[in-house]
Amino acid sequence: MKILIISDIHAMSKDLLDLTESTQPKPQLKAVGGYSGTTRGLVMVEEMSVRQNRLLAVPKFLKENKLDDEIDYMICLGDMAHQCKKSVLQIIWQQLNNIASDLNISKLLAVSGNHDVAAHKVDFENGLPNSMLNHLKPLFPVKDKKQHTEYHSEKFTIIEDGDIGLVLIDTSSLLGYGGANKSDLWNKGFISDDMIDKIETRMKKSACSAFIVSMHHHPISVHQEQDIETDYIENGADFLSALQKMDKPSFVIHGHKHFVNFQKYNDKANSPWILSAASLAARPYPKMEENYKCQFHILDINLDNATKSLSGQIRSWDWVANQWDKAGSSGMTHLIGFGRKASITEIANKIYEEVKDGGSLTGRAAFETVPELKFLTQNDLHDLQAYLKNTHSVETIPKNGVEKFAFYVEEDDV
Repeated sequence: MKILIISDIHAMSKDLLDLTESTQPKPQLKAVGGYSGTTRGLVMVEEMSVRQNRLLAVPKFLKENKLDDEIDYMICLGDMAHQCKKSVLQIIWQQLNNIASDLNISKLLAVSGNHDVAAHKVDFENGLPNSMLNHLKPLFPVKDKKQHTEYHSEKFTIIEDGDIGLVLIDTSSLLGYGGANKSDLWNKGFISDDMIDKIETRMKKSACSAFIVSMHHHPISVHQEQDIETDYIENGADFLSALQKMDKPSFVIHGHKHFVNFQKYNDKANSPWILSAASLAARPYPKMEENYKCQFHILDINLDNATKSLSGQIRSWDWVANQWDKAGSSGMTHLIGFGRKASITEIANKIYEEVKDGGSLTGRAAFETVPELKFLTQNDLHDLQAYLKNTHSVETIPKNGVEKFAFYVEEDDV
């Protein structure tokens, strides 16, 4: 199963901004009337140029680079419109549907973000927090009427697709309640114990053998050292533990934090994988610039029925100089694998057998000779590099190097 993942667009309208001349070299966008505070996104719905609108640039980039083949799903992980501006929300939802159609992706799915519901006083007074989402056209978060109704009533729904099911969870259902009084409900996602029980029951009864779980908010801290905030879902760890106890592996994807990370919940058996997807177009929060990433991703995931395990690859692209390009070396590198079955020692020894007599192993040949390289995480790669160097005196070198083993982690044609 191949999935195009887009998160945290934070689209805005120029009609709600005031272009004000300042002492800066360029006019500064100053929020007036329509938006609260100074934070904003970098996609303007009036901008149709693909050099200025990175959302519209996604399908063009994928087509030109022949990366649009056989994408099964497109998933948006919430925060489509900055501060829930209703006209912008409808426009972006329609654009996402147009992109899916343009790429011949038959199924567009989404989840609610905190910016997609009425969480500010001016919006909250105009109706219930999720009333706009409930009336979007085409239906949100899935076109199927039954699943649409279930998502808005039960706050989750499950799409069954062969061996792998897709779970959509609304973690923003309580945002906005409390009116003008700021509370934790504005800052954190929410999933009730009752929801956990219902989701667990449905997953167990499902004919699917594995699940991709999509939500906007993060169930646990995104990064042990860098993510110092406590804005994760309070009982998110309980939900992950429930997933882990099932005899069906899970892969969790979420947005909200605006910086990227990929981890396992813990080191125990059947631990869920967790991908924190980067923002497509939000400005970094103050003091968060170091961890911020502007990316989109393609997840290629497979289920091994014999071992009941998930494996695959994640490709990521950065927005650089008004165009999409392969993600760099920091944060989420362009190509990351997961779900290896061989040990680091076994992989290293196989590489050493290929290069010990003065040969080299590079690029595509490396993946063909040692297929398990496709499923290495970043931590696995670091462990492999250390083992090769310390045990076999084999260096892992950059793409343009000439030493024995040049495993190109950015190799895309695999």
